[in-house]
Amino acid sequence: MLLPLQSNEEDNDGVFITSLGFHVDFESIPSRNGGSVSYEVYTLAGSGQYADTNRTSMKFDYRGDFSFWKKISYGTVIQDRNSDYFQIPFEDFSPTYIPSNGGVRSFYVTLDAPALIYKELDRRQGIGNKQKDDDYNSNRKRGDTPTLMIGEVVIGYPFISAEFLYSPKQFVGKIFQDFECPSESPSLQPSQVPSQLPSGKPSVSANPTESPSLHPSVSPSISPSTSLPPTPAPTDYPTSNPSASLHPTITRMPTDIPTLSPVQTINSPNSSSSLTQRIYLLGAIVCATAVFLYF
Repeated sequence: MLLPLQSNEEDNDGVFITSLGFHVDFESIPSRNGGSVSYEVYTLAGSGQYADTNRTSMKFDYRGDFSFWKKISYGTVIQDRNSDYFQIPFEDFSPTYIPSNGGVRSFYVTLDAPALIYKELDRRQGIGNKQKDDDYNSNRKRGDTPTLMIGEVVIGYPFISAEFLYSPKQFVGKIFQDFECPSESPSLQPSQVPSQLPSGKPSVSANPTESPSLHPSVSPSISPSTSLPPTPAPTDYPTSNPSASLHPTITRMPTDIPTLSPVQTINSPNSSSSLTQRIYLLGAIVCATAVFLYF
């Protein structure tokens, strides 16, 4: 069955179709199928109606030509004796986008046996008109769900281009949608393989150090110098204040008047001769004085 879906006129984002639910007449399934039937779902590769709704002068028609369609789901429906309804699992359906602000996307649902349940049209309905789905009452309260439009069923499987085999019908089932791109099933593999190449950006330290300078700093040091003050140059005059040198020197000052007392010299090799000379000198002075007094 062919069915177009249209987004809400006031929807500026568009909508994703995430699954379809439909009804199956299991009594129509041949016994050789063992109570199961295979299904396939396609979407038109581009947006828009699958065929011109004006059938008297059709300008385009993509029915029966698989080159314009993309398969988005397939699987098997197993008979459930409690219900004839089947919903395609979300993980088995490729989310399909419908453009915003009244955009249209066409879908094609088919079974490999004539068992899809649909509804006949009344006299006031036609191809391209709006119709209700199984969730119409709940969707109507939201006001932002896509609109299901009347499509066609085709006699045969999977797709036939003969126009006389198509007949306008109402789809019976549910449409599931999401207004954000749904995520795919989680992968068992990590999302990114660690790179063996180093990062292009250097790591940033919490306390980065400054770059070393190739030139000495001209700023004076904050710490005081521990070197001793320089010793002033020596002068010929004694200072009024004593020197505070750590190692003072002791200088012997010479006397202006020679003393008559012998000076004891320790460890001098010429001490004996010096004493003899002093005795002779003293004798000469005594003799000179005596002569002076005699005359």
